[in-house]
Amino acid sequence: MAQEPDPRSVSRFLVRINGALSYRGDSCHGAVCRDLGTFISTFRYPRIYAGPDDESHFEDIEATLTPTDFVPGRPVVDLADGIPTKEFVFTRLAPGWAGSWHPTPRRQFCVTFSGVFQLTTSDGESRRFGAGAVFLLDDTTGKGHDTQVLGTDEWCGVLIPLSDSA
Repeated sequence: MAQEPDPRSVSRFLVRINGALSYRGDSCHGAVCRDLGTFISTFRYPRIYAGPDDESHFEDIEATLTPTDFVPGRPVVDLADGIPTKEFVFTRLAPGWAGSWHPTPRRQFCVTFSGVFQLTTSDGESRRFGAGAVFLLDDTTGKGHDTQVLGTDEWCGVLIPLSDSA
């Protein structure tokens, strides 16, 4: 049975909801279920996809993190199920780079190291992604999305294409 985390060691803010603790941050969050005595942890990331209307949309995906004996002799590590990928591609976009409307050329995760960019889906929703942001580009058909690097800094990150079996 996983132990309840010490709230002093969690850098995310703490909320008490009906006797359960909920840790909220930009991407990771979890809830302690006191009745079950277990810590349920999830990782949330946005996905951009093309709907049947050929318009792109955002949706939030939650991956369940399971306490796993990952490093022998050390405390457990919370891990999600693996997602098959092809490669790991470092990427840089110049300040002010504008991608206009385009579908993603392949299904891929994107991780921001530095800089900020904004993605706008064809249904009109815009979201900004800065350092540490993880999201899935999955709109390989339809109108696609608009990408803009914001501010005076370049955007640096990594693209992680998914394998065909993912």
